[in-house]
Amino acid sequence: MSLRVQSDDHWPAPPPPTTVPGGTLGVLGGMGPLATAYFMETLVRVTSVTSDQEHVPAVVINDPTIPDRTAAIIDDGPSPVTHLRNNTRRLERAGTDLLAMPCNSAHYFLDDVRAATSLPALDMIDATVDTLAASGVSTVGLLATSGAIAAGLYQDPLASEGIDVVTPTAEEPIMDAIYAIKRGHLEQPAVDGERVAAELQANGAEVVIIGCTELSIVLDESAALVDPLRVLAEQSVAALRP
Repeated sequence: MSLRVQSDDHWPAPPPPTTVPGGTLGVLGGMGPLATAYFMETLVRVTSVTSDQEHVPAVVINDPTIPDRTAAIIDDGPSPVTHLRNNTRRLERAGTDLLAMPCNSAHYFLDDVRAATSLPALDMIDATVDTLAASGVSTVGLLATSGAIAAGLYQDPLASEGIDVVTPTAEEPIMDAIYAIKRGHLEQPAVDGERVAAELQANGAEVVIIGCTELSIVLDESAALVDPLRVLAEQSVAALRP
């Protein structure tokens, strides 16, 4: 059963920075486990096929023991780097050809992942920024973890493209929603996410980034919401099925 019905209204991903025709995708997952499952569902849904055999082969490490990324970024919590590097090497040994990491906040550590492997690794943040820059928008809203916002993961590259970013006036409602989803509660976080997204639009955002993969589970991508998880899934398919 699908986690939820996905909208046909979506933002197209930019071309991938590298291609590996016929290759196998390695997914650095577990951040969180449900978001990883939803990424895999999305990967299947965005692949145009006529049979099972035409889908993208993937090896997934759905490791829920990876330390919290936000705590590591802003609270001096345990670093996830050792887990990420070890899982990257496991995926390399498993014969994968391209890495995808469906967690926005974990991209703070993407350079550490890349340093541990010779495999190319996609960047969902850069891909989303490219998508928005190509669209011509001038102001976007951002729903994301406190860690991602504090690190400027989206704000810095968007500023380089001349795009302003509006963030929530209070981070607690979104953080509460994200951790509720991690506990398996989906209905109220969807309501809260939609409410905060509407507030960002009222404050000038032309489009809102769903900048946490937990929120991707409960919010539908639309003309007003761009989902980096789906952008990453589309770019993964384009890289492996060019």
